[in-house]
Amino acid sequence: MSRNIVRIACALFVFVAACGGDGSATTEATSEPPTTTSAPTTTAASNTTPPSTTSTSTDSAAPNPSPDRASPDVLFARDDIDSYRYTMTVQFEGTDIAGAATNRVFVLATAFQKEPPASDISIRFEGMDLGDDVPAGDIRFVVLDGSTFASIPGLGCVTNPPNMDPEDFLAGAFSPPDELFEELADAEQIGTTTYEGYDVEIYEVDEEGLELAADESFDEATGQFYYSPDLDAVLFFEMSGTGSQNFFEDGDQGDVRLEFAISDINDPVEVAIPDDCSESAAGPEGVPIADDATNLFSATGLASYQSAQDPADIVAFYQTELAAEGWTETEPPFSSAGTTLLQYEMGDRLLVVTVAPEGTGSLVTIIIDE
Repeated sequence: MSRNIVRIACALFVFVAACGGDGSATTEATSEPPTTTSAPTTTAASNTTPPSTTSTSTDSAAPNPSPDRASPDVLFARDDIDSYRYTMTVQFEGTDIAGAATNRVFVLATAFQKEPPASDISIRFEGMDLGDDVPAGDIRFVVLDGSTFASIPGLGCVTNPPNMDPEDFLAGAFSPPDELFEELADAEQIGTTTYEGYDVEIYEVDEEGLELAADESFDEATGQFYYSPDLDAVLFFEMSGTGSQNFFEDGDQGDVRLEFAISDINDPVEVAIPDDCSESAAGPEGVPIADDATNLFSATGLASYQSAQDPADIVAFYQTELAAEGWTETEPPFSSAGTTLLQYEMGDRLLVVTVAPEGTGSLVTIIIDE
């Protein structure tokens, strides 16, 4: 097996340290919070329960499912599948390379809907050293009405992170790596059952049927997966083993359990933006946003957007609206090379608004110190 299973999500956090890019987002966002739509629900901390089966043995060998078909991407590409969710859980209990007792957990819970496009993705890490760029705690990504919302511990809500296309969160990036199922090539069909309303074939694998890395070895391992011929996809997989593994950290010795499950196929359920993103979806509290704002990016103490209006009109807008909101100008407007800097205060809050030319319109940057 490979620790790439855990690293599927880690690449998403590169932007957390820099929280930057070229200052532009790839999708249009208005200053109004998006409406709730329907998509499968997801819970980051939940563990799925293996389905109960009434499998029947088979004496005839059936062809194994093709590894390149065993992915949720297969479902997303089907015209008759509009929504589903899947959860991947990896748990380890044993000792690390230094011999210290260790418990590690990785949970990836995802939900997708094609029409209207929406997704809800939760990630949880426990007992893992992933570096300074990856925050501890539950992390959640939601795509709704063409906007991306990221709820990140220590950073708060980030709306439309730069260089993050909502399309990247709808499918593909959160599918399990192909090698997860390539390792099942020697699995043996042991029966059939019904799972999530679909007839599935049950395959079994042990430590001899797992293709392991050179630094991994299982003293024993058992696993099963359910393959749906109708959907041409693996819908459920579970495996437990004991020995040397590097799912999380090199040198881990102990027991590992992995479970992957697809569920709620075509079952619409509401999905909404994270609670801490409700206010940031409309920009910083008490700071107006132009009605024609696009590419709105918002994080704690920071926001930016584009407007088709002339910079002079945006400056006039803020001078009028900020005064109406109760802000007091602390310095006269400062302009240089077409860019204007506005400075205000309200109680302990300090506000800086920068308005710069952007094409035929304006680029607005808002910074609040509270």
